[in-house]
Amino acid sequence: MWNDFHEFWTNAKIPVHIVRYEDIVNDPKPALKSLLEFIMNVDDLKGTTIEHNLELAISETSPQIYKPRLGKANANFDKFNRI
Repeated sequence: MWNDFHEFWTNAKIPVHIVRYEDIVNDPKPALKSLLEFIMNVDDLKGTTIEHNLELAISETSPQIYKPRLGKANANFDKFNRI
């Protein structure tokens, strides 16, 4: 199913810009810059308010939004019955 989904979008006759989550996390500036240039349909953001706001956004430390819970494997196994 996922393969069909990706093939559809990569073969579509419309402009497509692929963004990987890992790229945004590891090095956000180039990933977000290229996304914003694609959205705005420009070759470069140099000198724009968007470039300034991008610089501000990446200069701040991101808050930790997701923190995995500590837990035990199968800790709630007794709540399920066999079918």
